[in-house]
Amino acid sequence: MPKRTYRSRSDLVPFEGASDLHFRLARSFALITDWMGALTGQFGLDPVLTSLGRQTQAARVALYRYEPGSRRVSGVRSYCRATDTFDATIKGHLARFLVTHHGDALEHGSIWRLSELRRAPEFAVSPAAQEWSQRTDNHEASLIVLETCAEHTDFIELSFESAPRRSPEIPTILVTRALSDAWLLRTPGVMEALMPDPRRDRLADEGDIDPFSAGNPYALTSAERRVFHALSMGQPPKMIAETLGISIATVRSHLRSLYAKTGTTGQRELIAMVQQSAQEHA
Repeated sequence: MPKRTYRSRSDLVPFEGASDLHFRLARSFALITDWMGALTGQFGLDPVLTSLGRQTQAARVALYRYEPGSRRVSGVRSYCRATDTFDATIKGHLARFLVTHHGDALEHGSIWRLSELRRAPEFAVSPAAQEWSQRTDNHEASLIVLETCAEHTDFIELSFESAPRRSPEIPTILVTRALSDAWLLRTPGVMEALMPDPRRDRLADEGDIDPFSAGNPYALTSAERRVFHALSMGQPPKMIAETLGISIATVRSHLRSLYAKTGTTGQRELIAMVQQSAQEHA
């Protein structure tokens, strides 16, 4: 996968007499361009998170999803600027607090800062307060809301060891809105494919096992078996696409093939067959 890098000031502002403001604007444009490239599968995600950390001087940049129903944090990709490394370790207590106490006020592209959340009386007794009182990068943190709905909220979390620098000429909300808008238009399955996901890995392994018998009587391909197995777990097509890191169109193509091979007429009948098979092999 190609990687976009900007090594010098002249790469970003290729004209004489460029000011610092020109340079900061160009860096913001480049960041948004690379972010859009990653969300359409053109570039890797890691260089974009690295660039975001360096531009904002954040100690850590994390991208993740919080699901209020299960209170689970998933899809974590976290960059540590001090060590220039990536990991998947984040507790997400700040996101839980935000969704629990301010869920109705969340908007795409909005920014929520730790210093503001700490003013609420309920914050002092929350797990978020305990987590952030123990962290060394706890001078400030910002949560950028990329997408929010009843099932989940997607965040970029930035933590700072010192007061973050802000440019009055470039309002932060303009950049975060652009990041959120691009996120909402992302290619289905792209982010799930870029980020490690134990559910997808497990489905990939289990998809090699035929759900009916070792003889694979319907001659399903490995891709069709993965879709079949996800369906047997109760996942709708959109969730299957996200879990397996493929497009919804590809899922539907596999479903049509499954209908033809199993002699079923649609998803409802195929699900009934899945459930019957599960009972027979229980």
